[in-house]
Amino acid sequence: MLGFVLARFSYLNVTGHKLLLLHRINGHIVILLALIANAGALMIARRAFGGGPEVQSIVGVLAILTTSSMALAYYNIKILQIDQHRVWMLRAWFYFGVIITTRLIMLTSAHIITLMGDYYQVQTCGEVAFYFGGNWNNPKTLPPPTLQMYPQCINGTQNMPIPVKANSCGMLEQVGASMGLSFGMALWLATIIHALGVEWYLWLTPAESTRLRHISYERQLEAGLKRPGNAGLMVDRWGDAPAFQPARSGSLQLVVAK
Repeated sequence: MLGFVLARFSYLNVTGHKLLLLHRINGHIVILLALIANAGALMIARRAFGGGPEVQSIVGVLAILTTSSMALAYYNIKILQIDQHRVWMLRAWFYFGVIITTRLIMLTSAHIITLMGDYYQVQTCGEVAFYFGGNWNNPKTLPPPTLQMYPQCINGTQNMPIPVKANSCGMLEQVGASMGLSFGMALWLATIIHALGVEWYLWLTPAESTRLRHISYERQLEAGLKRPGNAGLMVDRWGDAPAFQPARSGSLQLVVAK
């Protein structure tokens, strides 16, 4: 969350244009915090909301998407390709925003699953006891309804699997089941929504990309870099797009005005 809050300051005009040193320091801190967050997410993926294969796979996908996007953004800004730095940073933070949309989808899905009434999640006796801070070896630490619903756990082991009905308005383990069944699906759906959303936003803002590319050309020319305007990962350098042609000062002012 701290990285997400700090990242917002990087997109303020006053930070990006007048307080460049602050922008750079803030950017390095944000990238470090984001990498730590990814490492933490990978560590708990096996346990988060059941930790099924669908959860572990999408956590891995998001870690790859965010880390690679930040790496490409960092590479491009080091060679003064400002337009591509913007593109890849926007992608990275759109991907990081997946967790917010996931929560909304998960809560909605849990409610729908509850209304349908025929969804169950497999949990262990130990997991059910953990919700109440109790232990099956001491039944007094568990609420009476739980003892009646899962009698097989009384004489079983902590690792014994039991079916738990998904109910967002029920007991704690039932609420957990409704959330766990929804979490992986919500993550995948939110990732698709954000991936399409960022590409749609970039498609709608070509004027900003053009303006920043001409600024990149000027900065790279001043720095004496080879291929000014194309020093970064540009499509006309690696693909079959038309070659970049630097605009005259009057043309650049027209682009900015538009």
